Amino acid sequence: MIRITYLRTIVSGAVKTSGGIAAVFAVDPDPSFSFLTVLFLWLFFWEIGGQNIPNDWTEIEVDRRIGAKTLPVRLGPKRSSMIILGSLLMAVAMGVLLFLLASVRLELPFLVASLALGVYLLIFPAFRLHKRKGPRHAMLLFNRASFYPLALLVLITIRTLV
Repeated sequence: MIRITYLRTIVSGAVKTSGGIAAVFAVDPDPSFSFLTVLFLWLFFWEIGGQNIPNDWTEIEVDRRIGAKTLPVRLGPKRSSMIILGSLLMAVAMGVLLFLLASVRLELPFLVASLALGVYLLIFPAFRLHKRKGPRHAMLLFNRASFYPLALLVLITIRTLV
């Protein structure tokens, strides 16, 4: 698909997100539709903005040479960085909303911590990439974004133990 369309990014995001949705059904046979929707959107936007597009960006020169149709090759650095930033802003917002819908209620300090983790792990590196537009900064974003789901899991674990 890499030579067919840059829209494979959407397919990839949906496929990777479906695993998280399946995991919910393993724990709760009747989850709320709103929770599933927000979970899907949270994972989808994180995958697109924090993993898929930045990873493609790190290989942009190779992709150009081999004729790969990735989003950074097709749309260029400026538009790609705007999509990344928009996706990650949505991911952070969906992460906070997800905690509001979850069965484990998070008090305000935990919601603020969730927001702070999103800003630190996703938004700051995305702004840096938008400003500098280099493969090095795309990899820095990818690496930092990789810790975001784990950081939120740790946050929920701390809340559950308190």
